[in-house]
Amino acid sequence: MNDDFLYRDVPAFGRRLFRLGLATNFGVESVDLEWALEQGVNYIFWPPNTRRVKTSLKAALNRDRESFILASEPTTGYFGGSIKRACDRLLKTLGTEYLDVFQIFWLGRMSA
Repeated sequence: MNDDFLYRDVPAFGRRLFRLGLATNFGVESVDLEWALEQGVNYIFWPPNTRRVKTSLKAALNRDRESFILASEPTTGYFGGSIKRACDRLLKTLGTEYLDVFQIFWLGRMSA
């Protein structure tokens, strides 16, 4: 199969990404994450409440952090301070120095 179909160069990350990412919520187990990583998946979205894959994800990041794009989110994000604390907790939990993508999903009328 053509490699260009499987991968995409993403200048913002300065890396080549597998076109299919994995969100680790909704029933994904550690064995599923490990299988996906073996297949070449390198964009991982890890919500902090998905504890089932935490050990496998942490191990993969410790092996080769630079080969993954790691995305996550705060569980709540009303104020800048709470968002920063959530990010700091995520970094500590996963034992990594940075997140590549930090997504804030909820932005209601009252948050403005």
